[in-house]
Amino acid sequence: MVDMNFFTSEQQANIPSYKKKWQKIAVSNESINRISATTAIKDVYRVMGKRQPKIEFCSSPQNAISTINSLIPNSQKSQATPIREMSLKKWLISGIKLAFENSKLISDRKKQPINRLIVELNSTANDFLDQKIASFIPHNNSPEEIVESLYQAIKIQKNQTDEKLLNLPDRSTFKAQAIISMLTTNHLPREAMSQLYDTYWIQSDQEIYAVLSQTDTAWLLSSISSFTNPSLACTASWLDFCFSTLKLSYNQRKWEAFQTMVKECGWIFVYKNTCFICDRPIKLLFDESSSLHSETEAAIQFSDGFSIWVNHGMRTTEL
Repeated sequence: MVDMNFFTSEQQANIPSYKKKWQKIAVSNESINRISATTAIKDVYRVMGKRQPKIEFCSSPQNAISTINSLIPNSQKSQATPIREMSLKKWLISGIKLAFENSKLISDRKKQPINRLIVELNSTANDFLDQKIASFIPHNNSPEEIVESLYQAIKIQKNQTDEKLLNLPDRSTFKAQAIISMLTTNHLPREAMSQLYDTYWIQSDQEIYAVLSQTDTAWLLSSISSFTNPSLACTASWLDFCFSTLKLSYNQRKWEAFQTMVKECGWIFVYKNTCFICDRPIKLLFDESSSLHSETEAAIQFSDGFSIWVNHGMRTTEL
């Protein structure tokens, strides 16, 4: 049977302390200090060797998107023609243009200092996971036997027999080699990292994104770099464990800059050389099972009135 333990019992015992430390930041509704937030962002750019950005503060993610939209010339805004109204020539040209723009967007995001910092800090952690996962694979077995071994180990670890409930790749859809690739590059690394945070930390991220995706400016979400504070806190919890307990190597100056940014900022949007830093919500309400919830008021609310009503984890309309 495959041993799916990523950490020793001693290492595992340290996990709750990191979760407690970063949970407080992930679900904080304490207003940010603008001076400290400005210093934190500029320090990130400094350690990454980049020119200092302009800093703008926004009251909420909705306010940030609206502000960025107002800065973009109308000629550059999304004015897509419905596919059914396009000629074949225009459809082909549009497809080529979109592919080029997406490629440039991905390239620009990779160069973005905050993204580069996260990638660099994760490098030794990724190496650790690659080596651990490689040790799980019974290399003398056939691909089908490897899949069976991994699936059985995951079921035992999760105490769940239904593969669909575990979100494992469907054996009837994918070949064994493809399943192994999916497990080793996505599922298993996520399983290891997710031990350092709870999913309710990022519920507000998901709800805010869902609401912003339904607006006229939704196209902006995929065209600018954005960093959500709860998700960054999840990353920080994982890296804190890796550097402090697993003793993986890291650049201390860059790690300090990343930690400070997570602690001092809310959501961050980057447009050209400007960082738009959002304040945190003034209210985050949960039920006894840690799902966003309120029956009498918005479960997520920002100081400018941007709010989202959620009932036991399900988004609703205002009563």
